[in-house]
Amino acid sequence: MICNALLVLALNSSHEARGEPFHGQVAVAQVVLRRAKHDQRQVCKVVYAFRQFSWTAAKPPVDDRKAWAEAVRAAKVAVLWSHGAGRDYSAGADHYHTIEVCPRWSRGMRLVAVIGRHE
Repeated sequence: MICNALLVLALNSSHEARGEPFHGQVAVAQVVLRRAKHDQRQVCKVVYAFRQFSWTAAKPPVDDRKAWAEAVRAAKVAVLWSHGAGRDYSAGADHYHTIEVCPRWSRGMRLVAVIGRHE
């Protein structure tokens, strides 16, 4: 399988943070890039790892063109950040979740940022 890191970052931002502020979508992509150790060749491995991002199990369609364009733009901003340009909106985070839940894996982690409905 050939992986396009930018496409997968955009898909992840779209499914994980659609409806959030733009910088929240960028932060989602930054978290993935940080977990991939800034290696775009590792982005698909990180996103599609077992139970890391719930949308990957169902693979829902992207049906809102405007939201998709925003997710692609967020992915591009995050890739530029990964190369040393721009702001770290994720504040160093390597995980995030919606504020509606408190997942077991988050216990013992330090909260570094709240963006929209994600922390």
